[in-house]
Amino acid sequence: MSIYGDRAYAAFFKGYNCCQSVAVAFAEEMGMTEKQAAIELNYAMLRLGSEGEAFETIACAGANGALPHALPGDYVLKEGELVTFDFGATVEGYRSDMTRTVALGMEYLSIVWLSYLPLALSNVCIFSLRSIGENRVSMLVSLAAMGVNALCNYALIFGHFGLPAMGVAGAALGTLIARTVEMAFYLRLLLRRRIIFSLDLRAALRLPAAVVRAFALKAVPLIANEILWNVGMNVYFWSYARLDETALPAVTIGEQISTIAAVLAMGTSSTVSVLIGAELGAGRLQQARANCKKLLTLVVGIGLVCVALCLGLGAILPNAFGVELRLRELAARIAAVMGVFSPFNFLYGFCFYCMRAGGDTRSAMLLDSGYMWL
Repeated sequence: MSIYGDRAYAAFFKGYNCCQSVAVAFAEEMGMTEKQAAIELNYAMLRLGSEGEAFETIACAGANGALPHALPGDYVLKEGELVTFDFGATVEGYRSDMTRTVALGMEYLSIVWLSYLPLALSNVCIFSLRSIGENRVSMLVSLAAMGVNALCNYALIFGHFGLPAMGVAGAALGTLIARTVEMAFYLRLLLRRRIIFSLDLRAALRLPAAVVRAFALKAVPLIANEILWNVGMNVYFWSYARLDETALPAVTIGEQISTIAAVLAMGTSSTVSVLIGAELGAGRLQQARANCKKLLTLVVGIGLVCVALCLGLGAILPNAFGVELRLRELAARIAAVMGVFSPFNFLYGFCFYCMRAGGDTRSAMLLDSGYMWL
């Protein structure tokens, strides 16, 4: 490409990034009119280095949102509405163009946050049962909760069975109902003492200081690891969006294919916490070491099988999604790359669970978070 072509690309990319920077800025702008939103967009682009709008900025909602070139009017933006923005910046004479549709308001989060407490209690029960090798109860409860969630979503999102069509709010309410039902199952088991654990809040308040200290020493690295991991995942997808946000559907499809193929390997790695942790807890170090070697061989073998699964699923599953051919091909390539590296990923997962089972949560945090950020 000539120097002029490079400058043209750089100028266009700067204009594109200018648009990208303000694309989400108005997702919560309720109470202003379409005209005011368009003016704010133009001002934001100028502030970020634009020489002016590339064409007349469009900001429209309600009935206007369905029109391809509607002019912004005095319609007031309302919570829960879809608003379409069509705008562009001019930089060094080159014009960029971007169209975005955003949903106003925090309707989903304003409901779904109520499900976090039931989820926390259920997770305590799930991981407690898993630590003693009892997976059947948690599997059945999780399946029941998934069924309730699917039924509620079907009824509340689309308005079936005489219920109102609530859209995004219905999805959040369905999740809340499912999580509450899941928690109710575990509370019933705890109160009826149908499992080895019991619900005794008074005993929790009388824990010895040594137990609380030991818990904190093990829990703090794991909590820090979860925070670092989730921030890393957000940076991961943000990086893809900055490179080519149109490729995000392909990335998501590739991730789903990899997840399907990894179910066996991740399940095998999870058993490490039980098979090795139980032996370590009983003081049988040699048996724990022998189990570790056997499981390591099994995990690597399953990882090799997952390579073939990712390659096979990558050639089939992208065709089931309603995306363009370019994205389907990209999803297949992403799945193939993930498949090739899956044995290494499963080996890392195995080491992580080994460390966590042995109580070395600090090393587990360094390994897990280091893997994500590297």
